[in-house]
Amino acid sequence: MDYIQNNIINPLNLTNTFIPNTDEINTSHMGCYWEIPPFIDLTIVDASLYMGWADIVSTTEDMYRFFHELRMGNIISQASLS
Repeated sequence: MDYIQNNIINPLNLTNTFIPNTDEINTSHMGCYWEIPPFIDLTIVDASLYMGWADIVSTTEDMYRFFHELRMGNIISQASLS
């Protein structure tokens, strides 16, 4: 988590991106539901269960900024991106 915070979130000024340290998101957000009868709300879970793929909360604006910086080679090299 420190690596992501120090090398991606902070340098790119992703002000609406964070790694939650609890199992609840206390700000406005889009829910995450799986259509497994009955519907399962995965929005509020223990973040440690999904390390690496569902443990970062962000906004569309920050995601756009991240993707742009990634494509420009400002996060990893173009060779690594390729």
